Amino acid sequence: MELLEKALSRYDEQRAVKGIWAAKGHYYLGMAYQELGRDQDAIRKYEEFLDIWKEADPGIPEVEDAKERLEKLRVKS
Repeated sequence: MELLEKALSRYDEQRAVKGIWAAKGHYYLGMAYQELGRDQDAIRKYEEFLDIWKEADPGIPEVEDAKERLEKLRVKS
């Protein structure tokens, strides 16, 4: 988890070239936070991910899953 947090805090050439993975990093970090019970952190990461991909094509599995997870977390908190 720390490695992913560190990667998302850097803005370098690798992140620019592999932007899709940087965006998905927010999704995966949200999942990790959720698994650890850090619901507010998970909510924040899912919101960031969905904001980045707000104009994504419908049906992308990660986007649909993030929406579902976010809704469940909001109801829970």
